[in-house]
Formats: sequence, structure tokens, C-alpha cells
Amino acid sequence: QRLALYYAQPFESVVGEISRYGDINFASLLGEWHWRRIHREAYQSQKGQWMTPVELFRPHYSKAFARFIASEFLNTQTLNNNATICHDSFHIVELGGGRGTNASIILSKLREWYPDLYSKLRYTIVDASPSLHELQQKVMIDSGHDHVECLHADLLDVATGE
Repeated sequence: QRLALYYAQPFESVVGEISRYGDINFASLLGEWHWRRIHREAYQSQKGQWMTPVELFRPHYSKAFARFIASEFLNTQTLNNNATICHDSFHIVELGGGRGTNASIILSKLREWYPDLYSKLRYTIVDASPSLHELQQKVMIDSGHDHVECLHADLLDVATGE
């Protein structure tokens, strides 16, 4: 029941974003104390109850995932004594997609860096929050990723195969 009430809130009340700072330039930080100050101010200025690492370390966190996904995909192309295996498609499922930031950055970077992989990719976001689900759909459309499926589902049902 409590989770249902939590997820029924507007998306701004659930997952926050660092809108005041934009992307944090970590190279400009003067040390741990500076990061702690930026982090504290970011939390105080946002409306959500919490922020994901994707939001805090945007875009670096998602770019690292994009590189990992591409590496894994490319590594599975060559198996069994270097025999080439061609995959027609590649499917990523993100459970609890938050504000859609992770999917948007991963897909944008794959489109930029690995267009062949991007063209074979299917991406599915599953989220229990109706308001985050709507935001994810909007973010995917706004960022030009039309082959993303956004599903509104209870994650416990997904985990148990229901």
C-alpha cells in the first residue's frame, strides 16, 4: 500500500534532478569538501525525495554503461575460435527507469558511437510509477528514440514472471 501511494505522486516528488547545476563538472571540484557542498546543495534545491546515481553523476554514469553495453555486444560477436556470430537484435531491459535520463543518454551515445549496434537495439523501460512512466515516454520521444518500449508495471510482478 505504501509503495502504491509513493508511486502515485507526481514524478517531481519522487525522483529529483540537479537542475540548478546542470551536469556537474567534476574536474572543477576542489576536493571532497567541494563535492559534499555541491551534493548537499543539490539535494536541498531539488523537489524529489531522492536522486539516483544517474542524476547525480550525469552524463558520466550513463556513458560508462553505454561503453559497457557496446563492449559486451561486440565481444559476443566473436566466440568459438574467433567464429563471427551476427546478432540481428540486442535487447536491454531497464527496471525502474526513473526520469528516463539513463536510457536517453545510453541510447544517444550508442547512436553516436555505435550506429550499427543502435540500429539493432531494442530498449524496454519498466516502471511502477504512472507519473515516471509518462515522463519516460516524453523523454524518449523528445530525444528521438522511437524504438523504446515504456511499460507501466509492478516490478514485483515482473520479478515473479506475472
